[in-house]
Amino acid sequence: MRRAGRIIYNLAVVVSLLLCLATVGVWVRSYWVSESLVWSTLAIDRIHYHEDTVRCERGGVQFSCSRTAYMFHPWIDDDDFHRYLRDAVQYPVYENQWEGVMRVGYQRHAALGFEWVPRSLSSDYDDSPASISEKSLTLPLYFPTLLFALLPAHYFLRVRRRRRLASRRARGCCVNCGYDLQATPDRCPECGAIPAKGAS
Repeated sequence: MRRAGRIIYNLAVVVSLLLCLATVGVWVRSYWVSESLVWSTLAIDRIHYHEDTVRCERGGVQFSCSRTAYMFHPWIDDDDFHRYLRDAVQYPVYENQWEGVMRVGYQRHAALGFEWVPRSLSSDYDDSPASISEKSLTLPLYFPTLLFALLPAHYFLRVRRRRRLASRRARGCCVNCGYDLQATPDRCPECGAIPAKGAS
């Protein structure tokens, strides 16, 4: 059972390390290239329109979704997917594309590169009454990088500790504080630790 646990742990470390490196690659690339993935869906009733977007730019990634109910959709025919590439310009903060059209404002919550913008509003844009619900979440790419780095860092510290303890045992030192136990092998005079019998 312990062997299976070690295999799972080691596999998780490898996956976390690969994800960490991939995130670092995306992070670096985001300062030169802005990439957006947009999914658009029109409901069967042709009234409710959904649009989900993932945008990565200048060290951040933004997830946004909008749910719109129009009286009619003259310019939308079917579901669609688009990928947009352009030069990176700014950190992906919320863009109020309906400025001057919507009748209500919105609240923005932001700190340390994180941003959360929930919004529900209505308008009479272009003679088409609309009800719109929007949510936007921006995460700084340092956050997932640190998360993915935790497990490899734990593994590295464990390996380093094991090697240090093995080196102290091989030199006849206390594994707790490193004091030389050749003159007092039964008990460490420095920290009081008692060496395990048969430890090597």
